[in-house]
Amino acid sequence: MSIVEIYRFRAPLPAAARPADAPEGDPGHDGILFVRQAAGGRDEEAMRRAFAQCGIEQPEVFANGTLDAAVLERPANRDWVATYEQALRDGASVVQYAAPQAPWQGR
Repeated sequence: MSIVEIYRFRAPLPAAARPADAPEGDPGHDGILFVRQAAGGRDEEAMRRAFAQCGIEQPEVFANGTLDAAVLERPANRDWVATYEQALRDGASVVQYAAPQAPWQGR
């Protein structure tokens, strides 16, 4: 049975998503990577493959955890269902925020 591990990270936007007029030295954008894995916990190889599949380069991963699919039934979490289902189907999916973020302070 597959599970989905989520990884919080910061990285420059992928080239395909970067605006043409973006300034040099992208400070990084927060994101969440969903990865289908055989077991829960941090899996460096699966994570590396998933980042490459999603076009994310030079990620700084600062947290991870196994997603309990039951939380997706809550109304506040319904927006994440498609991302979760894509990870189960394709092996990985990513959400990366467009606005650059200040250095992570343990949110």
